[in-house]
Amino acid sequence: MAPAELSPDQEAALRALVDVVLPRHAGLEAASERGVHEHVAACLEAMQPGSVRMLILLLDIHARNVDSAARFADLGPEGRARVFSDLAVDDADEIRDAVDGVLLFTLGGYFSDWSGYDRASRRLDAPPVWRRVGYRGPSEHHLPNAR
Repeated sequence: MAPAELSPDQEAALRALVDVVLPRHAGLEAASERGVHEHVAACLEAMQPGSVRMLILLLDIHARNVDSAARFADLGPEGRARVFSDLAVDDADEIRDAVDGVLLFTLGGYFSDWSGYDRASRRLDAPPVWRRVGYRGPSEHHLPNAR
C-alpha cells in the first residue's frame, strides 16, 4: 500500500504509530521522519490485505478510551503508547498479529538498509542510524560510505 492510497488522517495515524515504536531519541530521528511508515504499510498489506485500514480504525476506536473526542494521531505520546499497549494484549489473534507486524516492520525499516535507499535516484547509502551506533554493514565491502 502506497501512502498515496491513504487519506491524510490515515497517514497521520500511521506516522504517529511508528513513532510510538521509535520516537525521536538521543539525536536519532523518529521512525516517521525516515519514512518508515511507508515500509510498514507496504509490509502489513503484503502480510494481510486490508490490515492497514483495519489497524488505523482500531487505533482511532481505542483512542476514545484515552480521550473521548480524539483520534489516535491527536493523542500525545503517552496516550498513543497506552492505545498501542492495549492492542498488544487484545484477545484477537489478528490484532496481535498486526501489532507484531508493526513492531517488526518498524524496526526493520528503521535499522535495515531500507531507510538508506533513495527511491528516486536508486542510490543506496548507509542509514544515519548505522553511523550513530557504529555499525559498518554486514561485510567490509557493503555500503562503503557507511564508515
